[in-house]
Amino acid sequence: MADEILVADSGSTDGTLDVVEELGGCRVITRQCADDVQFEIEASRAARHPWILRPLPNERLNSELGRQVQDTLAAAPKEDGFRIARRLFFRGQLLKFGGFQNDAPVRLYRTQSVRYEMRDGCVEPIVPTERIGRIKARLTCETCARVDDYLNEIIRHAARAAELS
Repeated sequence: MADEILVADSGSTDGTLDVVEELGGCRVITRQCADDVQFEIEASRAARHPWILRPLPNERLNSELGRQVQDTLAAAPKEDGFRIARRLFFRGQLLKFGGFQNDAPVRLYRTQSVRYEMRDGCVEPIVPTERIGRIKARLTCETCARVDDYLNEIIRHAARAAELS
């Protein structure tokens, strides 16, 4: 599905790099960077291709999404980015209501056409041109497999957001 898989790590301690090494086939860059936005900029500059498909750690791709991404890029799109909707799960249950069914962040974009901003404690790619398309297939996103992990994540995001205000 991809010409390159780039894993950017800023000092994780959860065994991510061990898993990546075991699986192989990835190019890894490591940086110690206190500024998450700057880290994202450096990681995107390290990419060797003009398009980035950027799933977050709790998001999963599937073969249909891979095919649609390949078909979209093969058609030489005029858009600078694409929204990819997510099927959100909370403790294994699909969230069908509450606006979550409309969640579609930009996850596929031209490397040179975005800037990064901190939004709600997370770094998000922003496509300034507003030339944004949509991929029909969805990512699968497990927002909370365990409650204690979920609470720790909320605290981490809140602390980041507070530091920036």
